[in-house]
Amino acid sequence: MKEIKKTFKGIKQLPIWIVHFLMGGNLTITISEELETYLEMSHKKEGMILAINHSSYLDPPTVKFASMCLGFYPKFMAKASLWTHPLLWWIFRYGNYIPVRRDSPQAKDALQNACDHLKSGGTIAIYFEGGIPEWDGIEDRKPKNWKTGPARLQNETRAVIIPVIQLGSRQVMSGRGVKSLLRVATAWFRRPRRHVHFGPPIKPVQQYPISDSIKRDTKRLQSIYEALWDDLNPESLIK
Repeated sequence: MKEIKKTFKGIKQLPIWIVHFLMGGNLTITISEELETYLEMSHKKEGMILAINHSSYLDPPTVKFASMCLGFYPKFMAKASLWTHPLLWWIFRYGNYIPVRRDSPQAKDALQNACDHLKSGGTIAIYFEGGIPEWDGIEDRKPKNWKTGPARLQNETRAVIIPVIQLGSRQVMSGRGVKSLLRVATAWFRRPRRHVHFGPPIKPVQQYPISDSIKRDTKRLQSIYEALWDDLNPESLIK
């Protein structure tokens, strides 16, 4: 596991740097040896799927900042209803996001847009839990809800999946109402500790039929992700 240095690379990155510092600025970014080798050996621009755990509305800027430091500029997939959130709508409207209209005829459009971006060599960030699981407290918990989104994208595009573990954003924003707003407003001097780790690349495996392949690939991702989570031992990283 190698720690990545945070370097400012131009005025276009200024907005995400401002958000990073407003969240306290205390972020550690690490990368697995396998991913580092993969990136060094890859001679052409290939699409990547970042499969990320979800715990807070501030996960996206945390992961976006960490990705930027690695040279990734992912498009995030997010439920369309977030575009109407009174505090967060501007992030989703002007950020690099793909709205997902669940349970509607337009739902397939999000998948197609994501596939087109991956096939062009871009990076897609997807929260495999489909939403933020509800629990009390600011600690991080191992994911339990596994949707098939990453496996579906991989089966359509043959892109690699990068398991991403993000920790600590709940300490910046979690809960509801005044308490949540106070956490956000005081983060810049509390400096809560955050950590984003990019795990080993998971390459596609040719399996048929497609429906069975998606189920097996989802279970494969879950197994690798849970082992990575246990190896990282989040309780020791975020206190």
